[in-house]
Amino acid sequence: MPGAPAAKPGGAQVFAAQAEAEPQRAPVAPGKVTAPAVATSEPEPGSGSSGFAAPAKPSEPAMAEPAAADVSAQAQPLYKDNCLACHGDQLQGSVGPSLSKVGGRKSKAQLVEQIREGSGDMPGFKETLSEEEVETLAAWLTVKK
Repeated sequence: MPGAPAAKPGGAQVFAAQAEAEPQRAPVAPGKVTAPAVATSEPEPGSGSSGFAAPAKPSEPAMAEPAAADVSAQAQPLYKDNCLACHGDQLQGSVGPSLSKVGGRKSKAQLVEQIREGSGDMPGFKETLSEEEVETLAAWLTVKK
């Protein structure tokens, strides 16, 4: 056929080889998402099971609770040693203001700055606490709302 592009040598063979190498997939209706079946161990005799099960549902991130618990476990001794005298054993305030809902008033960055630099009657703790300790205290206080 004049004007038709010339076929590349081996073009059809390459396409056929690719088609054989790729797994066949069933068509999916637009907007419908399907998960692949997951093979399980051999089905129980007489169960009528095909040996396939639906994939497990994604669970909540495993690190969410332990991370919060870890921050709390690290922050509480820091608070006791450095903050309790002015802010009270229940964050209720005494010499210093209440911190019981400080996370609703200040961002973590503001709390880091406040702890590090201090203001008013509050001394700064940049010489007393490491940057990691300041960050830990600020993260713990941020969730107090």
